[in-house]
Amino acid sequence: MRNYYLSYLLLLIFITTACSRKQFTPEEADRSMKVLNSNLINILTAGSEKPEYQALTFLLNLENSPLPFHKSTNSTSPDTSMYSFEKNKGIYLWDVETKAFKKSKDANIISLHLPTGTSGANDLWLDLNKYENQAYSSRPNLPVQIDAAIRSEKNQFATIKHTANITNNLPENISTLIKGLDYEAGFELKRTQIKNEGKLNLDLFLKVKNFEVISANVDAQVEYSRNSYFFKTIDFYLKLQDHHVIGKIKYGEINPTAADYIDSFNSNSSIILFEGNHQVGKIILNKTDNKELLDYFVRFSDGKETLLSTYIPALKKLLNLKY
Repeated sequence: MRNYYLSYLLLLIFITTACSRKQFTPEEADRSMKVLNSNLINILTAGSEKPEYQALTFLLNLENSPLPFHKSTNSTSPDTSMYSFEKNKGIYLWDVETKAFKKSKDANIISLHLPTGTSGANDLWLDLNKYENQAYSSRPNLPVQIDAAIRSEKNQFATIKHTANITNNLPENISTLIKGLDYEAGFELKRTQIKNEGKLNLDLFLKVKNFEVISANVDAQVEYSRNSYFFKTIDFYLKLQDHHVIGKIKYGEINPTAADYIDSFNSNSSIILFEGNHQVGKIILNKTDNKELLDYFVRFSDGKETLLSTYIPALKKLLNLKY
């Protein structure tokens, strides 16, 4: 019995020690936030220099192309319901004068020769081998199959494989895998439904040279209403190199019409940022300087709150990414 209590005590001490996390001082937290921003900038910069990124940026900013994805001329997303992959098949060359793609010959895929300012073996091509979309409760239509590649005459820079399916007029499974010369990125979504209750799970990752630099997991409890659903709880984990965020939001307990919405959100949320085993700060909702808009702040150990986008300017762009 004595050995039992001793073992139990040692186990309790181990668990307590392992679970304890030191809280950074404001000065340490400030340094940590700057490191986090630097790491994010390095990742975004490295990605933006890749040929496939430059190719996709060019294509997505066109208002018209043989592809189903392009820049919308108005505030709403482009309507892909009338898009026909079969009718757009062919080899296309870029016309400098009209600044548009012109079909040069028939083919069993869509192949676009991208303007690089030069000509020859280093020119880029985008090959869309397969594409299919399907209507669901929102718009534009959801792509349910994509098989594409970005290449030159000598190298294949990236491949994109994507599949999805729809049940009850909502996406049930989505799987996307992008492979480059030295990286791999993936996205998975799974949704379940039993009567008016269900779960939603989301996973994503980015590996560079087999080293995982970004990963995220979201587990949510949802409740269904007609052709839609709303979140009841969201548990999530986000990791970027040495930093990670552990969060839990009780959406079902948040009152969107509350006189003090900020208090309702913060009292039903726990979002904490760590570097290694050290707590950097808590992410909370508060009013900005003009007292009219709400935004996310990081609260340090001394209670000081700083606008999160002050440390991470790219955050607003990432949160506002739209198709």
